[in-house]
Amino acid sequence: MTENNIYAAPTSDLSPDRSFPATHRRTIDEAIEERYDFSVSDTISESFGAISGLKMPVFLASLLLFAISFVVGIIIAFLPETAGAGVEFGLNVIISALGGGYYVYTLNHLRGRGKLTIESFFSVSTILSTLILIEFIVWVLGIIGIMLLILPGIYILVALSFAAVIAVDNPELGTVKSIAASFKLVNKQWFKVFLLELLLWIIVLISAIPFGIGLIWTIPMYLLAKTIVYRKMIAEA
Repeated sequence: MTENNIYAAPTSDLSPDRSFPATHRRTIDEAIEERYDFSVSDTISESFGAISGLKMPVFLASLLLFAISFVVGIIIAFLPETAGAGVEFGLNVIISALGGGYYVYTLNHLRGRGKLTIESFFSVSTILSTLILIEFIVWVLGIIGIMLLILPGIYILVALSFAAVIAVDNPELGTVKSIAASFKLVNKQWFKVFLLELLLWIIVLISAIPFGIGLIWTIPMYLLAKTIVYRKMIAEA
Protein backbone atom coordinates (compact mmCIF):
# COMPACT_ATOMS: atom_id res chain seq x y z
CA MET A 1 0.00 0.00 0.00
CA THR A 2 1.90 3.00 -1.22
CA GLU A 3 -0.56 5.88 -1.03
CA ASN A 4 -0.68 5.89 2.78
CA ASN A 5 -4.34 6.89 2.95
CA ILE A 6 -5.13 4.55 5.86
CA TYR A 7 -8.77 4.13 4.87
CA ALA A 8 -9.88 7.75 5.19
CA ALA A 9 -9.10 11.19 3.82
CA PRO A 10 -7.76 13.77 6.28
CA THR A 11 -10.23 16.28 7.64
CA SER A 12 -7.77 18.91 8.86
CA ASP A 13 -4.04 19.59 8.99
CA LEU A 14 -1.88 18.97 12.01
CA SER A 15 0.55 21.57 13.26
CA PRO A 16 3.83 21.66 11.28
CA ASP A 17 5.89 19.97 14.01
CA ARG A 18 3.54 16.98 13.96
CA SER A 19 3.49 16.52 10.20
CA PHE A 20 5.70 13.81 8.72
CA PRO A 21 4.26 13.26 5.22
CA ALA A 22 5.52 10.14 3.46
CA THR A 23 7.55 10.93 0.35
CA HIS A 24 8.84 7.43 -0.27
CA ARG A 25 8.60 3.99 1.26
CA ARG A 26 9.63 0.47 0.53
CA THR A 27 7.06 -2.17 -0.24
CA ILE A 28 6.93 -4.97 2.30
CA ASP A 29 8.78 -7.28 -0.09
CA GLU A 30 11.49 -4.65 -0.55
CA ALA A 31 11.69 -4.09 3.20
CA ILE A 32 12.22 -7.80 3.79
CA GLU A 33 15.14 -7.77 1.36
CA GLU A 34 16.76 -4.63 2.79
CA ARG A 35 18.34 -3.76 6.13
CA TYR A 36 17.07 -1.27 8.67
CA ASP A 37 18.24 -0.02 12.03
CA PHE A 38 16.95 2.12 14.86
CA SER A 39 18.04 3.47 18.22
CA VAL A 40 15.95 2.29 21.18
CA SER A 41 16.57 5.47 23.19
CA ASP A 42 15.93 7.76 20.21
CA THR A 43 12.71 5.90 19.39
CA ILE A 44 11.39 6.32 22.93
CA SER A 45 12.37 10.00 22.93
CA GLU A 46 10.79 10.61 19.52
CA SER A 47 7.58 8.82 20.47
CA PHE A 48 7.22 10.86 23.66
CA GLY A 49 7.77 14.06 21.70
CA ALA A 50 5.05 13.14 19.20
CA ILE A 51 2.17 12.36 21.58
CA SER A 52 0.65 15.86 21.42
CA GLY A 53 -2.66 15.59 19.58
CA LEU A 54 -2.86 11.82 20.04
CA LYS A 55 -3.63 11.48 23.76
CA MET A 56 -7.34 12.31 23.64
CA PRO A 57 -8.22 10.19 20.55
CA VAL A 58 -6.43 7.17 22.07
CA PHE A 59 -8.07 7.79 25.45
CA LEU A 60 -11.58 8.00 23.97
CA ALA A 61 -11.07 4.91 21.80
CA SER A 62 -9.76 3.02 24.84
CA LEU A 63 -12.81 4.03 26.87
CA LEU A 64 -15.09 2.76 24.11
CA LEU A 65 -13.27 -0.58 23.87
CA PHE A 66 -13.42 -0.89 27.66
CA ALA A 67 -17.16 -0.18 27.64
CA ILE A 68 -17.74 -2.86 25.00
CA SER A 69 -15.63 -5.33 26.98
CA PHE A 70 -17.45 -4.45 30.22
CA VAL A 71 -20.92 -4.97 28.75
CA VAL A 72 -19.97 -8.29 27.17
CA GLY A 73 -18.30 -9.29 30.45
CA ILE A 74 -21.62 -8.83 32.27
CA ILE A 75 -23.31 -11.06 29.70
CA ILE A 76 -20.58 -13.70 30.09
CA ALA A 77 -21.19 -13.79 33.84
CA PHE A 78 -24.64 -15.30 33.18
CA LEU A 79 -23.31 -18.02 30.86
CA PRO A 80 -22.24 -21.53 31.94
CA GLU A 81 -18.61 -21.60 33.04
CA THR A 82 -17.34 -23.63 30.05
CA ALA A 83 -19.21 -21.50 27.52
CA GLY A 84 -18.19 -18.31 29.30
CA ALA A 85 -14.48 -19.17 29.04
CA GLY A 86 -14.76 -19.64 25.28
CA VAL A 87 -16.72 -16.43 24.81
CA GLU A 88 -14.23 -14.52 26.97
CA PHE A 89 -11.30 -15.79 24.90
CA GLY A 90 -13.11 -14.82 21.70
CA LEU A 91 -13.88 -11.38 23.14
CA ASN A 92 -10.24 -10.80 24.03
CA VAL A 93 -9.20 -11.71 20.49
CA ILE A 94 -11.80 -9.39 18.93
CA ILE A 95 -10.94 -6.48 21.25
CA SER A 96 -7.25 -6.97 20.44
CA ALA A 97 -8.13 -6.98 16.73
CA LEU A 98 -10.12 -3.76 17.05
CA GLY A 99 -7.02 -2.33 18.70
CA GLY A 100 -5.57 -2.26 15.20
CA GLY A 101 -7.41 1.05 14.96
CA TYR A 102 -4.72 2.54 17.18
CA TYR A 103 -2.29 2.08 14.29
CA VAL A 104 -4.65 3.95 11.97
CA TYR A 105 -4.29 6.79 14.47
CA THR A 106 -0.50 6.60 14.83
CA LEU A 107 0.21 6.19 11.11
CA ASN A 108 -2.04 9.10 10.17
CA HIS A 109 -0.65 11.16 13.06
CA LEU A 110 2.98 10.68 12.06
CA ARG A 111 2.15 11.23 8.40
CA GLY A 112 0.38 14.47 9.23
CA ARG A 113 -2.91 13.33 7.76
CA GLY A 114 -5.29 15.33 9.91
CA LYS A 115 -7.94 14.96 12.58
CA LEU A 116 -8.24 11.55 14.26
CA THR A 117 -11.84 10.44 14.72
CA ILE A 118 -13.64 7.41 16.16
CA GLU A 119 -14.80 6.70 12.60
CA SER A 120 -11.19 6.43 11.41
CA PHE A 121 -10.36 4.23 14.41
CA PHE A 122 -13.08 1.74 13.47
CA SER A 123 -12.17 1.88 9.78
CA VAL A 124 -10.19 -1.30 10.53
CA SER A 125 -13.56 -3.07 10.40
CA THR A 126 -12.82 -3.49 6.68
CA ILE A 127 -9.96 -5.85 7.58
CA LEU A 128 -11.35 -7.07 10.92
CA SER A 129 -11.34 -10.72 9.87
CA THR A 130 -7.62 -10.43 9.01
CA LEU A 131 -6.82 -8.80 12.35
CA ILE A 132 -8.89 -11.35 14.28
CA LEU A 133 -7.00 -14.21 12.62
CA ILE A 134 -3.68 -12.50 13.30
CA GLU A 135 -4.50 -12.00 16.98
CA PHE A 136 -5.81 -15.57 17.31
CA ILE A 137 -2.69 -17.07 15.71
CA VAL A 138 -0.35 -14.87 17.76
CA TRP A 139 -2.16 -15.77 20.99
CA VAL A 140 -2.16 -19.50 20.23
CA LEU A 141 1.49 -19.59 19.12
CA GLY A 142 2.53 -17.50 22.11
CA ILE A 143 0.67 -19.75 24.55
CA ILE A 144 2.14 -22.89 22.98
CA GLY A 145 5.63 -21.38 23.10
CA ILE A 146 5.27 -20.41 26.76
CA MET A 147 3.87 -23.85 27.65
CA LEU A 148 6.86 -25.56 26.04
CA LEU A 149 9.42 -23.17 27.48
CA ILE A 150 9.15 -19.50 28.38
CA LEU A 151 11.91 -18.35 26.00
CA PRO A 152 10.31 -19.73 22.80
CA GLY A 153 7.07 -18.00 23.76
CA ILE A 154 8.84 -14.68 24.25
CA TYR A 155 10.68 -15.11 20.95
CA ILE A 156 7.44 -15.79 19.06
CA LEU A 157 5.50 -12.93 20.66
CA VAL A 158 8.26 -10.43 19.87
CA ALA A 159 8.74 -11.73 16.32
CA LEU A 160 5.03 -11.40 15.57
CA SER A 161 4.48 -8.12 17.41
CA PHE A 162 4.39 -6.05 14.19
CA ALA A 163 1.88 -8.21 12.32
CA ALA A 164 -1.05 -5.94 13.20
CA VAL A 165 0.53 -2.65 12.11
CA ILE A 166 1.78 -4.31 8.91
CA ALA A 167 -1.75 -5.58 8.15
CA VAL A 168 -3.32 -2.19 8.89
CA ASP A 169 -0.93 -0.34 6.57
CA ASN A 170 -0.87 -3.08 3.92
CA PRO A 171 -4.38 -4.62 3.95
CA GLU A 172 -3.77 -6.38 0.65
CA LEU A 173 -1.30 -8.74 2.37
CA GLY A 174 -3.87 -10.63 4.42
CA THR A 175 -3.22 -12.72 7.52
CA VAL A 176 -0.47 -15.15 6.56
CA LYS A 177 1.70 -12.64 4.68
CA SER A 178 1.39 -10.04 7.46
CA ILE A 179 2.51 -12.59 10.05
CA ALA A 180 5.36 -13.80 7.83
CA ALA A 181 6.45 -10.21 7.15
CA SER A 182 6.51 -9.39 10.87
CA PHE A 183 8.57 -12.49 11.56
CA LYS A 184 11.12 -11.68 8.84
CA LEU A 185 11.37 -7.95 9.58
CA VAL A 186 11.60 -8.22 13.36
CA ASN A 187 14.21 -10.97 13.14
CA LYS A 188 16.58 -8.49 11.47
CA GLN A 189 16.69 -6.54 14.76
CA TRP A 190 15.06 -8.98 17.21
CA PHE A 191 17.09 -8.01 20.28
CA LYS A 192 16.51 -4.30 19.72
CA VAL A 193 12.78 -4.86 19.26
CA PHE A 194 12.73 -7.00 22.41
CA LEU A 195 14.61 -4.34 24.38
CA LEU A 196 12.28 -1.62 23.10
CA GLU A 197 9.18 -3.66 24.01
CA LEU A 198 10.62 -4.44 27.46
CA LEU A 199 11.47 -0.82 28.25
CA LEU A 200 8.13 0.43 26.95
CA TRP A 201 6.19 -2.07 29.05
CA ILE A 202 8.21 -1.12 32.14
CA ILE A 203 7.37 2.54 31.48
CA VAL A 204 3.69 1.70 30.94
CA LEU A 205 3.49 -0.40 34.13
CA ILE A 206 5.19 2.27 36.24
CA SER A 207 2.89 4.94 34.80
CA ALA A 208 -0.14 2.89 35.85
CA ILE A 209 0.80 3.03 39.55
CA PRO A 210 -0.62 6.50 40.36
CA PHE A 211 -4.27 5.61 39.63
CA GLY A 212 -3.47 4.90 35.98
CA ILE A 213 -3.29 8.60 35.12
CA GLY A 214 0.12 8.23 33.49
CA LEU A 215 -1.34 5.80 30.96
CA ILE A 216 -2.86 8.77 29.15
CA TRP A 217 0.70 9.60 28.05
CA THR A 218 2.43 6.22 27.99
CA ILE A 219 -0.07 4.21 25.92
CA PRO A 220 0.13 6.68 22.99
CA MET A 221 3.91 6.70 23.45
CA TYR A 222 4.02 2.89 23.26
CA LEU A 223 1.91 2.84 20.09
CA LEU A 224 3.92 5.63 18.49
CA ALA A 225 7.23 3.92 19.27
CA LYS A 226 6.14 0.76 17.46
CA THR A 227 4.87 2.79 14.53
CA ILE A 228 8.14 4.73 14.34
CA VAL A 229 10.08 1.45 14.16
CA TYR A 230 7.68 0.16 11.50
CA ARG A 231 8.38 3.28 9.43
CA LYS A 232 12.09 2.55 9.82
CA MET A 233 11.43 -0.95 8.50
CA ILE A 234 9.83 0.39 5.33
CA ALA A 235 12.29 3.32 5.06
CA GLU A 236 9.47 5.83 5.06
CA ALA A 237 10.59 9.44 4.83
